[in-house]
Amino acid sequence: MAMVKIATVRTLGLGDPFHTTIYIHTRGIPMCNHYQKFLFAATFLFIQLHSQIGYATPEETLQSLTQSSAAATDQNLPVLPQVTVTGTRSIPLTGSTSVDQDKLGNLPERDGNITDLLIVVPGVQFSEEYQNSLAAGEIRPAEISISGGRTYENNFLIDGMNNNNLVDPTSALPTLVDNLPGYSQAIFLDNHLVDQVIVYDHNIPARYGGFTGGVVAAETKEPSAAFGGRLYYRRTSDNWTSFHVAQEDKDVFYNSDFYTKQPGFTKQQTGFELNVPITPKSALLAAYALNYSEIPLSNLSSREELTRRSDNYFLKYVNHFDTAQTLTVSALYAPYSESFFLRRTLNSEFELDGDNQSLTVDYENIGSFGTLNLNLSIRDSEKSREAPDRLLTWLSNIDDIPTSKDWGLLFNSNSSKEGGLGDLTTQQQIFSLSADWLSNSVTFSRTRQIFNLGVAFDRIAAKLERGHPAYAYSRATAITDGTPCLEDDLACIDGEQYLGRRKTYPVGSAEEVVFQYNIYFDDQISVDRFTIRPGVRLSRDTLMENTDTAPRLAAAYLISEKLGTTLLAGWNRYYSQNLLTYKLKEALAPSFNDDRSSADEPFPEVATELDPPRSRFSRLNTPYSDEASVGIVQQLYGGDLKLDYIHRKNQDQLAKEYVTTADGAYFTLNNNGSGEYDSYRASWSKEWSHQYLEINATYEETLSSNENYENLYDEDDLLELVWYEGELLYKDEIPRENFNRPWTANLIYTNKINSRLSFTNTTRYQSHYRAIEDSRDDTDDGYAIYVDVRRPSTVSFDWNLSYDIPLSNDQTLVLDLDIFNVFNKKNQIGTEEDEYSLGRQVWLGMEYIF
Repeated sequence: MAMVKIATVRTLGLGDPFHTTIYIHTRGIPMCNHYQKFLFAATFLFIQLHSQIGYATPEETLQSLTQSSAAATDQNLPVLPQVTVTGTRSIPLTGSTSVDQDKLGNLPERDGNITDLLIVVPGVQFSEEYQNSLAAGEIRPAEISISGGRTYENNFLIDGMNNNNLVDPTSALPTLVDNLPGYSQAIFLDNHLVDQVIVYDHNIPARYGGFTGGVVAAETKEPSAAFGGRLYYRRTSDNWTSFHVAQEDKDVFYNSDFYTKQPGFTKQQTGFELNVPITPKSALLAAYALNYSEIPLSNLSSREELTRRSDNYFLKYVNHFDTAQTLTVSALYAPYSESFFLRRTLNSEFELDGDNQSLTVDYENIGSFGTLNLNLSIRDSEKSREAPDRLLTWLSNIDDIPTSKDWGLLFNSNSSKEGGLGDLTTQQQIFSLSADWLSNSVTFSRTRQIFNLGVAFDRIAAKLERGHPAYAYSRATAITDGTPCLEDDLACIDGEQYLGRRKTYPVGSAEEVVFQYNIYFDDQISVDRFTIRPGVRLSRDTLMENTDTAPRLAAAYLISEKLGTTLLAGWNRYYSQNLLTYKLKEALAPSFNDDRSSADEPFPEVATELDPPRSRFSRLNTPYSDEASVGIVQQLYGGDLKLDYIHRKNQDQLAKEYVTTADGAYFTLNNNGSGEYDSYRASWSKEWSHQYLEINATYEETLSSNENYENLYDEDDLLELVWYEGELLYKDEIPRENFNRPWTANLIYTNKINSRLSFTNTTRYQSHYRAIEDSRDDTDDGYAIYVDVRRPSTVSFDWNLSYDIPLSNDQTLVLDLDIFNVFNKKNQIGTEEDEYSLGRQVWLGMEYIF
């Protein structure tokens, strides 16, 4: 019998997603033959289920559906023979927010990635650099903080697969010889492939680990049982964008020769989906998504076009063997590339390439005792830089006479540079295997229990390699005595000049294999109106060799079923993932210099005996966060009002220190970092037949000793006092530098005006931004004085308009208009003076559905 997914429903009591898949058995008859019956029966049953499900067990739910089916029959509505509800309830105790397919289709869409969709989620903060008016051509996903965590302390998942960058997630600059820019996500998943994204931010069950921020779980689309698909295209450009730039910076901005200032750009998104039924029980989804940006800049006396390109090639196969067993296999190939050049440097063009491949196999068996889920995933992510391996700095003139390397004179410089940074490669391979069992509801007298037990194994292999040495030549000297250059000497020009110093970045390679083991258990116990979920997660890996025990506890009490009032509380511990950054950096010995004093003197052979690496690995405690939370959910005016307070205390956070020894000095990591987080949140939402309204507001305070693991924070810093707002404080007691807007509020309103036209408005308010910096002044007692740096509050309205044009044979043409910052408000952002977010920006799109 074929099974067709028709609905995902929500609980009303606590307002959390219920993530239940409703399958209708068609007895082998193709879905298209019963389209009208599906439409009427599914709509009626969905309304009944949506209003009745509450805390229902699977048996109660099935009874509810049976009653609904009977009611439909009484009204002479067409009803199919059998309806079965299967799936896993997302525990109402969990602090989570779901961005489902309805929201995905209605929210204004910007750069085609999943983190852009989270801008309206409570507890999620974006960097002050997000949508900076100076860099509008970038397409990579924004970095986010969840519940006060650092950007690399979140756990990103794609269909349960680990999508985290464990090599060097905080490295941001593309122009460093020993580093490649890193981001928290390995694969840049296109949001057109996403069915829903769930953000877990507090009271997170034991099933999830490897974070001290939050969990972002993306679920990809399922293939449809009916043949069909869609094609789409979207675009925007600098001509459709208003820039807000400080008056004194406009000349530099509009004549930019550096990648951080992008006055011109064109962004395009295109792709397709194709659903292919294979048998009555199985189907295949094939999809492709392209996100592409061109950024023209000045480069010396010409124009150079930088590019950003993200491709997603996606296949997903689903086979429902019967009502109980489902096999899902998905494959994703997601390359990403960026092009750059070194500023005012000839022949310096280079590429940063990311090559990502993944395979996920998921097997689900719904048995008489519960649901067993087996998951296997393999991901291979490689990041590389291809660049010239020599950087040479020449004289642009000698005694005011231009040399053969005279392009530096274009900007009144006495030197001219050419060449690049050399090649560098990092690789990360993850093999994961997990088993999860969720029991059916077990009843003992007045007590009802649902058990969740799981185990997981990960093998993580990482590599850092510089396969060829890189060189930087400097100390250009004029040749005045006629000394000839050596044959094939690239650092010498006969009769003109030679370069007297060579800095060598030597060959290096390091590999590390880490094994991680996890086991977890929780038990949701319900007695009358009281529900409690105790749990624990045990984790161990071979990198830090720690065994970490993370207790989890969440509880709910239904005060009044009539009024719909529920109290929530929880206490939980979360352990972060262990990064491989400093273990791999041991591969790179420090650079060294060789000098010469004449054009005919050769540089010595590259040394084989090298100094010890400047970065060294040390075994540390696993960073963790202790969380306490309380909340209330109240049914109000037909919607759910949620109020939450969340407190976190972060311990053993990673920081960097400089260690001096008898034979040299080096950098390493320590556990000196710490911080605290407090958040008060309120949200209310309601859905009508053609309208949806959601309002949420968050107040947050985040204290942190250091912004990330690359900030120096040693033993002396632990004891150092600073003067801030009239009192002496330790450094970990002052507010965080970024991701720290105290107030954020969002309003989302969607109106399906008629059968063809829909409109969505999102309004986002952010209160003033407060950063803390050293004033460089001291008190009379010698304490450093820290002062506030404030930026004003911001407000932005974003709109989406969508218009459907029905065509023949069940085909539709959809026209989309997205407008960001509709009223072109000049919102000041950033950690620097006179930085602003983008002004009004228009995206136009078209979609053909068949």
